[in-house]
Amino acid sequence: MMVMENASAWSAQQLAEFLAAVSSQTDEASALRCAVERASEAFEAEAAAIVFEGAVLASVGFAADATPTTALVAAVECPESGLEVPGIGPCQVVKAAFEMSGQDAALMLARSEYDFSREEVSLLRSMNRVLSLTLSNLRVYASLRERQALLEKLSLIESLIAMRAPLDEVFDAITSGATEILGDAMASLYFLDPTDPSILRATSAVGVPSSIDSRATRVPVGRGALGKAVANDELVVVENYSSWAGALEPASASGVRATMAAPVHEGGKVVGALVVASQTPERIYSATEQDMLRSLAEHTGLAVTDARTVKALQEAVDDALHKALHDPLTGLSNRARFIDRLEHALTVRRPRGVEVAVLYVDIDDFKMVNDRFGHPTGDRLLVEVAERLLGAVRAGDTVARLGGDEFAVLFENAEGVAHAERGAGRILEAFNTPFLLGHHEVSASASIGIALAGPSGTTPDEALRNADVAMYRAKNAGKARAVVFEPGMYETLVERIELKAELRQALDRHEIEAHFQPIVDLSTERVVGVEALARWWHPRRGWVPPEVFIPVAEETGDILSLGRQVLLQACSWAGAWHKRHPDEPSLSVSVNVSARQLQDPGLPTDVAQALMASQLTPASLVLEITETVLMQDTEGSLARLKELKDIGVRLALDDFGTGYSSLSYLRRFPVDLLKIDRSFITALSAGDEVPLIVEAIVALGDVLGLDSVAEGVEEVGELTALRSIGCRFGQGFHFAEPMNAQELDRHLAATAHPSAPGLKSR
Repeated sequence: MMVMENASAWSAQQLAEFLAAVSSQTDEASALRCAVERASEAFEAEAAAIVFEGAVLASVGFAADATPTTALVAAVECPESGLEVPGIGPCQVVKAAFEMSGQDAALMLARSEYDFSREEVSLLRSMNRVLSLTLSNLRVYASLRERQALLEKLSLIESLIAMRAPLDEVFDAITSGATEILGDAMASLYFLDPTDPSILRATSAVGVPSSIDSRATRVPVGRGALGKAVANDELVVVENYSSWAGALEPASASGVRATMAAPVHEGGKVVGALVVASQTPERIYSATEQDMLRSLAEHTGLAVTDARTVKALQEAVDDALHKALHDPLTGLSNRARFIDRLEHALTVRRPRGVEVAVLYVDIDDFKMVNDRFGHPTGDRLLVEVAERLLGAVRAGDTVARLGGDEFAVLFENAEGVAHAERGAGRILEAFNTPFLLGHHEVSASASIGIALAGPSGTTPDEALRNADVAMYRAKNAGKARAVVFEPGMYETLVERIELKAELRQALDRHEIEAHFQPIVDLSTERVVGVEALARWWHPRRGWVPPEVFIPVAEETGDILSLGRQVLLQACSWAGAWHKRHPDEPSLSVSVNVSARQLQDPGLPTDVAQALMASQLTPASLVLEITETVLMQDTEGSLARLKELKDIGVRLALDDFGTGYSSLSYLRRFPVDLLKIDRSFITALSAGDEVPLIVEAIVALGDVLGLDSVAEGVEEVGELTALRSIGCRFGQGFHFAEPMNAQELDRHLAATAHPSAPGLKSR
């Protein structure tokens, strides 16, 4: 435990943080979990638990499925005997009792390094009094909640409006409130379709079975209880639904016994209806319940109108101040306020020798979310990330959105690098659960840079810059991780920034050059095609390896321009070669397509234009896509591939065997070739048996009518093994290294072009 100059001040601070954390919980279970977590952190205990009537209600320090209940109960009964914590060893134990549901419960802590002081025991007892009071308040709140439900739900709606919540969120609060207040299983909110006022569209629903939801998203005005409520502008109550002439078949089939619908007004006009339904036999809606639904429906209309009015007024009055201090999308502090908070923290804590930690958080591959789902979904992701960041830090920490997909977190009382790394770990864990954004479930990760600032005199701008530099190192190391700043990282970042700028200049000047590696018929070793590969000669750096500049292009989005240039050069060379050798058998040219290119709606147009400009026959062009790329968005990939096949080009599945596509997926994708990854080919040179995976790929290709192309053939032994299993085609240094167009022309002139057919289409 850190030695504090003022034990009373330390205890007061810990108790205040414990109170803030525990009292913010909404139910007993979460309050108990929060209590053991906060107490364990405050006392730096290896383990903590709450024991009640011989059971462990919450604990930390043990594996989820290995909580030693018997040992914990015994430790509570006899703290002097201590506790054996797995992986730690013998620990000292301290406990304090508190009241729970009229019975005694105990909060116990176990620590290995040193005994608990008298001040700590006193603090633990104070925490227990806070916990007991919180649990009591939660129980009182639960007993009052039912009677206050209507007012609370209406208050919630108003709060959502005041916070500028999306209307979808307001509508969801209304439907969930209707089910809770009225006790019915189902509630839905419908609004007139703005493009077709004769149709009502479901906007929000709670508890509606899929058998109803999938068939009742569109209801004609005048049909069913909700349609009649809109058509007649009146409350509709049906208490024997199965025999009602106006019953909707999906609802009847799902066992709806009674329903009630109230019209929703906006500006004096009917714009929709709020409907509840019950599967309870003999359900009767009382006059009070009918008034409650009317109130909710009326409040819905008022809420929509008020939301728009309040938003307009707030934007007019508060816009300047809001923009000056907060991010308009997430409500977090913005860069200016973050720098101000950081400067204040350094000013206050630097004289005391206390460090502060700055975390620079960047969402990985955020642009792909925008490109795939659209900017509104991307914005919702930013809002959700902001909420999770707030949930992963302490109440006194500052979270800010710096711009775009970049956030920053300030720990004002950092206890060294380890403390900052633990905080970063909580943030990384917050990204483990996918984000539900409307109808999309999106998985996202973050890269985090950590920089400490304190007595050394680091300025706020320097601290933020250092964290930014460390964040880029985290991205370059593979993303989804945290990296602590080191001085040498800045030079590396400057180098990468220069490389990005130079690559963009090279693309603008069309300095990226296509080189070609021959693909041969393994039985004759004659060339049947070539693969185009991007190469970059830099006047100062020399040849820049593709594994260096290709990831940079993908990170900046320049991969689209790079891929387009390589495609044009490849088609241009192949078209010219065919013109010079009209009587020769067709020679194919293969071009790699990245994930970003496949997601680009303009890819088919780029391909068609390249073919037209070069007058190359579409069947002579092969586009190579890795199976991992295809599996990122199966339906989207399938649609794009079909567009490309309609043009007439052929498709190759690159690095086959390294991903996770199944035979059913392979049948769906309109591929013509399987390219066996080079990692499998290197195993052939040892002279042992051919790996089963290689034989399986070749056999699979034969079954599906697909040619197999072995990549990375470098030795005679590999060639012999591939021939023995019937693999028809291959490429690699054994045959030829990649070469520029002029060298390729000379290579083809020196080797006889195959008389046998080349790579075929599916």
